[in-house]
Amino acid sequence: MVTEETDKSRISRNSENALNALSQDEVKVIINDSTLKREDYPALVQARTMPVSELAQYDVLNFSDHDKCHQLWRDYMKMHSHWVETQGYFLRERLRRDHRREPTQTEFNLALAEEVLNSPESERFRAFYAIGHPDQVIGHRHLEPAA
Repeated sequence: MVTEETDKSRISRNSENALNALSQDEVKVIINDSTLKREDYPALVQARTMPVSELAQYDVLNFSDHDKCHQLWRDYMKMHSHWVETQGYFLRERLRRDHRREPTQTEFNLALAEEVLNSPESERFRAFYAIGHPDQVIGHRHLEPAA
């Protein structure tokens, strides 16, 4: 007997399969993150595994609704802050493992600043947001360096 698969079960299965591309630590944090829904997992994995060379196309996001731009910006910044907090969690765990001790607050702050400023994590978040929230973003573009 052939049963018809519902959209909800297909999304759930595709979402769970998407997580196979991430580390066990990442999956644990994502599953326990109340701000992420199962429907977010494919966009999250796509952004997390995207080559750095492709992330440059997400330098600038353009919100879709000019009248709601302020609210969309607030929502975006709230999600971005949460993204940075999660990256901080992974960084703290990595520092604990590498140094075999709890990092000092100064060590952690310096490492987090280095990671945020000199890694593609902000671009990864913008990619996740654009892919996962296509109704809120009408486009994105790469900023060309000034000549």
